Amino acid sequence: QFNLIAIKVSFSDVPEFNSTERRAKSIFENSKDFYSKISYGSFQLNWSIAEKTYSLSAPVTDYYSAARQVNLGKLIQDSVTIADPDIDFSKFEGVVVVMPANVKESIAGVSPAMVGGIITNNENSRLNRGTVLAGDAYRVGESILSHEIGHLIGLPDYYSFEGGASPTAQFEFMGVFDYMNYAPGQGREPLAWNRWLLSFIDDSRVLCLSGLSGDFTQLIAPVARSQGAFKLAVIPLSESTSIGIESRRIEGFDSALQTPGNTGGLLVYLIDGSIRSGYGPIRIIRPANSKDPLFQDALLRQNESITFRNYIISNVESGDWGDVVRVSKVN
Repeated sequence: QFNLIAIKVSFSDVPEFNSTERRAKSIFENSKDFYSKISYGSFQLNWSIAEKTYSLSAPVTDYYSAARQVNLGKLIQDSVTIADPDIDFSKFEGVVVVMPANVKESIAGVSPAMVGGIITNNENSRLNRGTVLAGDAYRVGESILSHEIGHLIGLPDYYSFEGGASPTAQFEFMGVFDYMNYAPGQGREPLAWNRWLLSFIDDSRVLCLSGLSGDFTQLIAPVARSQGAFKLAVIPLSESTSIGIESRRIEGFDSALQTPGNTGGLLVYLIDGSIRSGYGPIRIIRPANSKDPLFQDALLRQNESITFRNYIISNVESGDWGDVVRVSKVN
């Protein structure tokens, strides 16, 4: 389980707003539901909300120099410091600073996360992770907060830090897939790889195709469902790179992946552990006929194949129950 404490704050120029707690609670409950579903019920997100609203003496512009530029460490530390006499932070793994619900996104428009550096009076406190509920989270909802909690539990950003403002540039590596890439995207279901990193999928459900020679064929169960013996096939390429293969269906948090005739298929991607957050540590490998700028047609369907790094990856059979992948090593 992961315990979070929410601290409501106000500013000299943005006072307390009476619907803040109600709106924040809705986002909290939806994020709790999200993590319960993507973990197949194994990950419990516990929320506590401080009773008081704490008044920070500075204006919000002392923390946000622009809508998407925030001194996050100062905002979280000041909020924790003022609430410290009332809260035993040793009970929590992380903190969420809840800004007034009427804060303008044009002033405070980003809700990032940080790990480390939070100071409390309690020397036994394990509080070292924090994020903010700001303008973008109130507008978009739970998906923004769930993304930031993903950072608190160890996941990187998969979108491009240098891609630019347009969706096709910002999400150039993975399109709409994975909530740590495109937080409110149509393919929000986390990759099977990320589920394995977070122990939502254990080793027994991952096929490691190391030293493969000839052909290998196996049924892969849809990643959004708890059922199924195998959720992920991994082909190691080097010490830092692998190919990941999983089955996706138009269901769960992928329900919005609506393209003509799309009922699901295999998602194939390159994992590179040497590439840091925001620079493409995971990149989808697209079939030749995939043209959508946000990769919505990137699923490998029945009788389609991809050739990559001396491997032919084929979807030989597909149905509601998942996809049968065949991996062939070629010289």
